[in-house]
Amino acid sequence: MKNIKFYRNVCALALTTSLTLSGCGESTYIPTTANETNTIDTNRDGETTIPSKILPVKRENFKLEVSYTIAPPEGVDPAEFKWRVTNDKNLNIEAHTVDLPEGYKVWIDNVHIDTFVESTNPYFNGILQDSMDDRVHTSLIMGFPIDNDTYYSSSNLISGQDKDFIQGTFWAYEGTGSGDIKQQRYVDADYLKKGVYSNKIGLVYGLLIQGPNDPEPYGMDVTDEVHVLVYNCIEKYDEVKGVINVYTFDSNGNEVLVESYAYEKPKTRKLSE
Repeated sequence: MKNIKFYRNVCALALTTSLTLSGCGESTYIPTTANETNTIDTNRDGETTIPSKILPVKRENFKLEVSYTIAPPEGVDPAEFKWRVTNDKNLNIEAHTVDLPEGYKVWIDNVHIDTFVESTNPYFNGILQDSMDDRVHTSLIMGFPIDNDTYYSSSNLISGQDKDFIQGTFWAYEGTGSGDIKQQRYVDADYLKKGVYSNKIGLVYGLLIQGPNDPEPYGMDVTDEVHVLVYNCIEKYDEVKGVINVYTFDSNGNEVLVESYAYEKPKTRKLSE
């Protein structure tokens, strides 16, 4: 199997070209919000994590340290995994406290996660792709206990295309006036052409905190977000020439051919009579 290379520099060239050649008309443009400190760039070969982050907890003397890693679903070869718009993928989370004072107890009551697509196209930007909660499903304990040495750890499967995401995509196409459209599953190239470049994952950590002099625990939410740039390469089979063409897309949806390689059809075996 051919390993597809990463074409990050070509995307920058394509973006420059699109801005230079455009000018015949204007359209609404959504600036990118991903940056170096909160983004996992899956177009960098081998990048699956970002450095851990220290999050403040309002009105408290301790903080929350969190880290994120992306991974394929169970059964998928990590070497072949790409973070695409329409495939299932895992976001792994670890969290613990930093500088928790003596006598304090902290539990994670709930982790709420919303995953959106990010696009420079306003009709596609912000489509909700998945939403989930992680909590202790029992009334016998407060939640997931954490402290400076006790970690919360979870693996969260983000759905590639559920019915709500398909519905949101249909509304987006309808809003662009794309003509004859229907509610259906779309492929990654459809989203890349519409300027989709990233998933934005918003997280809310619902904490329960109990100090040494508190008769009952009290709640406090800590928010965060992480961006994962989607894999921006698409392979297309040219049956006439017998080649696979590799295209890359920039954040404006511009398509550039970056490589072609020969493809040999598998030989079919005749059934013996």
